[in-house]
Amino acid sequence: MKQLFSSCVIAFSTYSRIPMPQVEWNEKNMRHTLAFFPLVGAAVGLIFWLVDVIGYQLGLGMVLRSALLTAVPVVVTGGIHLDGYCDTVDALASHASREKKLEILKDPHCGAFAVIRLCSYFAAYLALCACVDFTPRVGLCWTLALVLERALSGLAVASFPMAKNTGLAHTFA
Repeated sequence: MKQLFSSCVIAFSTYSRIPMPQVEWNEKNMRHTLAFFPLVGAAVGLIFWLVDVIGYQLGLGMVLRSALLTAVPVVVTGGIHLDGYCDTVDALASHASREKKLEILKDPHCGAFAVIRLCSYFAAYLALCACVDFTPRVGLCWTLALVLERALSGLAVASFPMAKNTGLAHTFA
């Protein structure tokens, strides 16, 4: 039971900025980390719902509420997935060899293609949040989507071949 608790804490420590107790990061404790990754989606969904409800109660307009909702996943997760998204966009847009793409993935700089795609992503997310009436049922569906996307992501890490034999994904796989 202690190992499962440690795996859950490691999942939240890795994929969110939600404060967690300190646990030892060893192979035994990290074994089931990906199984708890969907719970991070549930936490993001809960915070998303709370921000929407509080924003509505405060009388915030739809544009401001939508902007806050767009920021929630980035603030809660620390943007860990956006960094990987930017690196991937830059690597794929390079149309270079596999080796060059792997170099681009390691480069800490953000390229023009990543900036363009990130701006497009945030504009689309903002528009979606502005168009959706977040009733409790919609909020539940939204949260389930956040859980499902993380479950599928964890499954992909565990099932698909790795591009390299190092890095965080390889460690958790």
